[in-house]
Amino acid sequence: MTQLKTLPAKLFFAFILLSSFIPGLASAQRQLPGTIKLQWKKDLEMQQGEASTIKLLNFEGAQYDGSRNSMPYFTGLYTYQYQGFEPVVTLKNPVYEAFTSSAVNNDSPISGDINIKASVVTEKKVKLLGISLLPIRKNPASNQLERLVSFELDIKPGAVLKTTGSKQSAFAPNSVLASGSWYKIAVSNTGVHKITADFLRQIGFDPASVNPNQFRLFGNGGGLMPFLNSVFRHDDLAENAIYVYDGGTPNVFDNSDYVLFYGEAPVSWSYDAADGRFHHTSHLYSDYTYYFITPQLNSSSSPKRIQSQPSSTLTANYTSNTFDDYKVHEVDKTNFIKSGRQWYGEVFDTELTQNFTFSFPNIDLTTPAYVKSNLIARSFSPSNFRMTYGNQLVFQQNVTAVGTSYTDDYAKENISNTTFAPVGNDITLTLTYYPTTSTSVGYLNYIEVNARRNLTMSGTQMGFRDKLSVAPGNVTQFNFSAGSNVQVWDVTDPVNVYKQEYGSGTSFTLPTDELREFIAFDGA
Repeated sequence: MTQLKTLPAKLFFAFILLSSFIPGLASAQRQLPGTIKLQWKKDLEMQQGEASTIKLLNFEGAQYDGSRNSMPYFTGLYTYQYQGFEPVVTLKNPVYEAFTSSAVNNDSPISGDINIKASVVTEKKVKLLGISLLPIRKNPASNQLERLVSFELDIKPGAVLKTTGSKQSAFAPNSVLASGSWYKIAVSNTGVHKITADFLRQIGFDPASVNPNQFRLFGNGGGLMPFLNSVFRHDDLAENAIYVYDGGTPNVFDNSDYVLFYGEAPVSWSYDAADGRFHHTSHLYSDYTYYFITPQLNSSSSPKRIQSQPSSTLTANYTSNTFDDYKVHEVDKTNFIKSGRQWYGEVFDTELTQNFTFSFPNIDLTTPAYVKSNLIARSFSPSNFRMTYGNQLVFQQNVTAVGTSYTDDYAKENISNTTFAPVGNDITLTLTYYPTTSTSVGYLNYIEVNARRNLTMSGTQMGFRDKLSVAPGNVTQFNFSAGSNVQVWDVTDPVNVYKQEYGSGTSFTLPTDELREFIAFDGA
């Protein structure tokens, strides 16, 4: 174990970002200040072992996470006036200065943005706003290191905070799967799925013995189970609201009958209010999300069916004509050390240039698109990747060299993001690796793209949501352009799906205190 003999005392404390703010370690509780000025100081120099030293960037009041080559974080704990709402914190009037330091290397978590982490925390039964940010960035245009000298914090309310109530003390006595006949079905894509009589026969389910009006479907949606026990999860499989069409012989599942349900892919997406983007989380253990169907269930409750949701009669104060869409390219092929959860896809060795196309029908050309690239390189001297869009350089990703010791990292990582102006529905990004030795090899982890699209139906199914619609007290009119045979489902809560009613021109109005998720489909 490396011994830090001259480590300043305050660095022994680990500042826990977001999960809790330790009294005395974070800035003292106070009203939100106006302009915040950072007094940068000489780098801290610490002895590592007997003969070497490491440096840490430093400013007055900096907090560190206690790791080797730790970065200095600005932290604050303030009174919070928007109780019940997620905080959305952005920088206002930031002033930067360029700098260089040997304390920064490519292992440092520095990107082109100043990412602000904010959380509502409780101290002595009082709700406070905890803020943490790394006041260093790489200028998106010049790639020059810059540090914040002064800034203000702009705090606004975001989505309604979801609460799970008091700790659950009563659990289901047994799983719903403990009795009855059950069939397990797999879903790989998010959308509306159809169960027909032919499908039931294929999985060994006799539809002639089924009353479609007793048909039930259970499942807890897509995505990984939360790692933290504090995050809400269903105690047992939840029954999902479904649509049942019984158009033939009543109470008999014949060839003309079918079931529609909303199923989610194993890859999940979430909105990050801090950077205003949607980011994906891959499922590490499965390529499918599983749902369970049963012809009947001994229960006092009625089977769960999709109900209609009327358009609100409230006056809209926001109009949504465009929406947010997102795509990701990620292929899991290689795990370098045969352990852990990190996998990589395309290899850049003989094929140094590769293209990746993302389609966004009816794209809004007036709004910049966003791209995030995560990749690594194994090279004994520094190398780089360059991403281009047409003739435009999107960004250059510099990757530091690996060491020669068996204890050194196998490869080095670079994560970069930026925005660019799209010129068409199909966005083709070209990624080129520039090796510096004959043995240099690059690997792609993933490319994420966010773009705005016009709220016009495209294809047979289309999911949509609008981050700009979310604010306390907001009522949004969604002006959705589609044919008369298109249905819109509100799938904000995948377990409790609603069929959205709309008027002429497929326009509907709803409160948008929280981000709402919809899917439109034409029945094909």
